[in-house]
Amino acid sequence: MATATKKPQNETLQTVPAGEGKKKKAKKEKVKRTAWGERNEKGELKAKIKGTNLPEGFDAKVHSPLRRGDFEHPADYLVFTADRLEAKVKRLREEATKERSLGTVTDRKKAKRFAALATKMASMEKELRESGMSDEQIKAIMTPSAK
Repeated sequence: MATATKKPQNETLQTVPAGEGKKKKAKKEKVKRTAWGERNEKGELKAKIKGTNLPEGFDAKVHSPLRRGDFEHPADYLVFTADRLEAKVKRLREEATKERSLGTVTDRKKAKRFAALATKMASMEKELRESGMSDEQIKAIMTPSAK
């Protein structure tokens, strides 16, 4: 009978000195979002948003989210929010349908790789056209040779 040997429990872990080993990615600078529009000392908009459309000059990456009090009528805020969420729901449903149609996890991975390769091929084909190659020359390059 073979006996298993146990590792000593008091092993010390070896640490990698700072500056060696894996390099960490540089952190992105966080942009502090500011309130959109001209506001009074209480933080309320001086000119309320009329209607349900996104106001001109509003950028979600730069400005804080719009609040109910920013709209002239609370119902406008609710419709604005509902429109935004409906668009997101539509996008998520389309994505779910696409995922289901691709089958198993391995099939999805293959499809994702294929899509990436197809994108690369299209960009390479575009570059070849811009360099002055004819369509016949490009097709000759892209078709696998029967050897």
